[in-house]
This record gives sequence, structure tokens and C-alpha cells, in this order.
Amino acid sequence: MPGRMVAVNLSGPDQGVNCCCGCVRCCGCINWSYVTSSAGIAKIVEFIVGSMCQSLAIKFGLSHAADMGSAFDAYLSACSAALLGSGCLLLCFLLSEKSVKAVRSSLFETLYNGMCAFLVLSSSSSLLAAVNFFLWPRYLITPFYIVYPAMFGASCLGLLLGGVYVLDCYMSYRHYKGYTPGRRHNAPIFSI
Repeated sequence: MPGRMVAVNLSGPDQGVNCCCGCVRCCGCINWSYVTSSAGIAKIVEFIVGSMCQSLAIKFGLSHAADMGSAFDAYLSACSAALLGSGCLLLCFLLSEKSVKAVRSSLFETLYNGMCAFLVLSSSSSLLAAVNFFLWPRYLITPFYIVYPAMFGASCLGLLLGGVYVLDCYMSYRHYKGYTPGRRHNAPIFSI
């Protein structure tokens, strides 16, 4: 019958989210259950903070890389590698629920997050020491010397990023081992 609306069941994991009016579903290709999970939020924060770290390092630090020595090179390399890996994992997890199940059930994500945490934390602390040792005196005598505050902020953001990787490593290890919230750790996962 023309003019009559028929209700269509659009519920399902890959049907998207309701639009503001509630009648139309959009973005059905995005895995919204991962976006709202704690692991998804951690990956999004890793990507955003990693982008900020890399942007600050490139914009303000490249012209003064010789002043900071190898600490700057290590920091930029660690942040770039972590950003690339997290971006790839985030994109895979957003587009495929099968990828989430396959990768999170393996040891790969735990090892990846642990290595990123080590690399980012060690390079950020090294950069923080180099910035305070080499750039702080220039900041005191040079008017409008913005490199010190920018690189100090970049190294502090790197420490924050390393902390997020530590938290994500812990969460992925718990997921790998099969721990669920609210369950005793010594209780069996499956009971027969």
C-alpha cells in the first residue's frame, strides 16, 4: 500500500546506531561495541595522545633536535611506532568484530602494549631530562623561546601515553587470561 510505513527490524551488531530521530540507522560498518568498551576507549586515547606527542615533537623539536641529542630521536621514533601500531589496531577493531576476538584472545596485544609502554616511558623520561638540562637555560635567557614549554609538554604527554599503554597492557593481559569483572580470580572459567 502506498503511503503506509512498514516497520523494519534493524537491530543487530552490524546495523549501526540510531539517528537522532530514532528511525534511521547509520554507520553500520563501525563496531560500536568496541568503541564503548574500556579497551576501545584506551585505544582511542592512545591514538589521540600519540598524535599530540608526535605533532609537538615534529613542530617544535625538529629544528632543535641537535640540542636535545639522541633523546629526541628516540622519543620521536617511539611515538611514531606506537602511533602507527595503535592506529592500525584501532582501525581493524573498529571495522571488524572478528579482529577484536582474534587479536584480543591472543598474546599479541599484551606484548605490543607492553613494548609500547616500555619504549614510550623510557624515551619520554630521557627526553624530559634532556629538555630540562639543555633547553631550560635557553628558556631563561631567550625571550619568547617556546621550544622549552612545547617539548616539556611533549615529554609529559609521553609519560601519560606510556601510562595508558601500561593500563591497556594490563587489561589485555586480563582478557587473554580470561578474567572477567566480578569473578574471583581463582574460580574456574568454565564449570563442568
